[in-house]
Amino acid sequence: MNLVSVCHSDLFAAGATAHVPGAIMTAFNFPLLRPEIVLEPRYMPGLYGDQLQYVAFDPVTAAECWIPEAEGHIMRALQQLKGPLNRTAIAGYIKLHFDAEIQEPAVDACLARLGELQWLTTTEPAAAIRDAYWETRREVQRGLKLQRLKTSVKRMRKEVPYYRSLLERTHLTEEDIHELGDLRKFPRLSKAQLREHFDTLHPDSLADHQDWWGDLVWRSSSGSSGARTQTLAGVENYSYTLFETLGVLASPRPSRQCLIIPPACTGATCHMDTAIPYENRILFGNTLLMNAFRNATTVSDARMEEYVEEIERFQPVGLMGAGSYMYPLARYIKRTKRRVPKLRFIHLHVEVCSRIHRRLLEEVFDCPVEGCYVSSEMGFAAVECSCGTYHAGPGVQLEVLVGNQPAQPGQLGRLVATTLTAQNRLTPLLRYELGDLAIAAQEPCTCSPLGHLDTVGVIQGRASECIRSVEGRIITPRILDDALTDGSWCANIAYYCLIQQELSRYILEVVPEDREVSIDESGIKTALHRLLGESAEIEIKLREEISPTLPAGRYRLCYSLLDDSLPELP
Repeated sequence: MNLVSVCHSDLFAAGATAHVPGAIMTAFNFPLLRPEIVLEPRYMPGLYGDQLQYVAFDPVTAAECWIPEAEGHIMRALQQLKGPLNRTAIAGYIKLHFDAEIQEPAVDACLARLGELQWLTTTEPAAAIRDAYWETRREVQRGLKLQRLKTSVKRMRKEVPYYRSLLERTHLTEEDIHELGDLRKFPRLSKAQLREHFDTLHPDSLADHQDWWGDLVWRSSSGSSGARTQTLAGVENYSYTLFETLGVLASPRPSRQCLIIPPACTGATCHMDTAIPYENRILFGNTLLMNAFRNATTVSDARMEEYVEEIERFQPVGLMGAGSYMYPLARYIKRTKRRVPKLRFIHLHVEVCSRIHRRLLEEVFDCPVEGCYVSSEMGFAAVECSCGTYHAGPGVQLEVLVGNQPAQPGQLGRLVATTLTAQNRLTPLLRYELGDLAIAAQEPCTCSPLGHLDTVGVIQGRASECIRSVEGRIITPRILDDALTDGSWCANIAYYCLIQQELSRYILEVVPEDREVSIDESGIKTALHRLLGESAEIEIKLREEISPTLPAGRYRLCYSLLDDSLPELP
């Protein structure tokens, strides 16, 4: 069995509520566990010696999870006992086979949680089991998130001067939150307000008990949506929010990854390509910051060979960062047939990654390539599933808004974030305007293992990087890339950037993959005319290189020279 650690801590945690009609009774007709459920024992090293846990897998719902020892013993009894018996038989089975004592309340609690997982014997068809499983998990997750939201708003009101004053003026408290949609009652926080009120957006305890907070870091945004912002966080905030968001995808073993992102984002190098020694670029013992380079379209083979040698030395299980900066590495490995350690994942963030780059990463590294939504202000917030939909982690509430109303399914809206985790306690964010756009999800997603997490939709990129069609329709970076890469005409494109010069005039800059081979200009223009309008004037310019167009060294797939504030999306 290929185990993905999907720990159902929300269902097996102490204090989780459950109600399974008919499950809590004096007599049972065994076996009670569905026959498809696979249950295997594992010994996990612990602080006090090896500890027994179980691995469980349900092929019907694709649910996989770690089960604590006591609940695993109960599940064994539910599998093995036969006929009409009561709880005493369960306790007796466990005593005889495992020499352990189990009390009736523990049996009842385990049965309730197994009912939530849809793992108890039933005559329902597989489709009904899957639907009930995901809906129950979503209900549990919504309940936990609602409680986190109320706790977070209470903490902001009591601890943070800015929010204390704001909530007093608006006569709002956490008691006004009865469902997640009640967030709309609260004012939003703009980037300008974050900069203006920065000194009052930290908890009083920062001054009163600074030594309790441990090591702190100042985090600066890239400035890709305007002037840069700063936030304050604990030194482990990045890794903690990563775990909260991607934890359901993670292996039970500690992760180990290389980070490949633009130079202004890493802090490891400057734009003069000054290299920092290998040993000084290892963070938390498990993340290697690769020495950055200024221009991904002109990086040398010598630099890529250095990357390969450092990857061989570090032995990562994954890569994280910007697809445009990973692309030269994948191209070099494919051309030279160099071998690198087998990867378990590639997580893309920093920018909207073109499908041109993503396809090569998938081909060369032969592992899952997942998009992640990350911001410097809050850390990791959402992850892309196999269906292409982004799911928000439990530490953040993401809204897709048109005005102050939720975007309708399939509608384009602005992303607003509220931080729910104590790990963002140093600069908490309440309805923070991120400057990014998303298309709201059409319906709940039942992909495994992310289906229980809030469905956001499809992240589209920065509002400041949008262009318009001839008719004035908003074209996001993601919409453009989907259109431009949906055919054989993009086969010889390595990098591109579409610049809107005037309402109906566009320039497409292209760096060819092979400069000795012509590009399909006719096919490219046909695809762009379908997107932008038949009357669009499109000029294609071949370039030796395209330099990053943002201060942080990020590449943009498109941008407009028009003065336009997207009035349809206030």
